[in-house]
Amino acid sequence: MDESRLKKVVQSALDISYDQSLVINEFRALQTHSYDNNKSEWVPDSYSLFLVVKKIKDCNDLRNVSTFIESVIGFECVVDFS
Repeated sequence: MDESRLKKVVQSALDISYDQSLVINEFRALQTHSYDNNKSEWVPDSYSLFLVVKKIKDCNDLRNVSTFIESVIGFECVVDFS
């Protein structure tokens, strides 16, 4: 997974949906694993995104940013505001 490319996709989605009022200060994508009982080992499963977002201008509609990104990207997402 190209983390810088994923960050650009998430920033683009935020720009479109939040009228360029949010900017990503920190971004980290960590691979998650699940246990495969058939193989008896941990296998790559998905990714979790961790973001620190800064509000750079007023926005009337600050929906739950975590839920929004999860619905667009399909990965679990944790967002904190700086």
